[in-house]
Amino acid sequence: MKEAVKNLIESMDELMNRLMKETVNRDTLKNMSADDLSGIKQCFKVIDASKELLLAEADKLDRIEDKLDKLLEIESRK
Repeated sequence: MKEAVKNLIESMDELMNRLMKETVNRDTLKNMSADDLSGIKQCFKVIDASKELLLAEADKLDRIEDKLDKLLEIESRK
């Protein structure tokens, strides 16, 4: 699960970088208000926090899966 999440995060980063390159330039920055810039900054914070949460949850799921596999292995020996 953790590898799948890492791939998802990599795809998200690529998409965000492409969108930023295509939409943000000197002219668009000049026309943005302080509120707009603050909103964009908050969006990036939320995205980064989501990435961290996804990685943490994927790690937990991987550990649970490992434990379940061990339990199934023990149970199948009986």
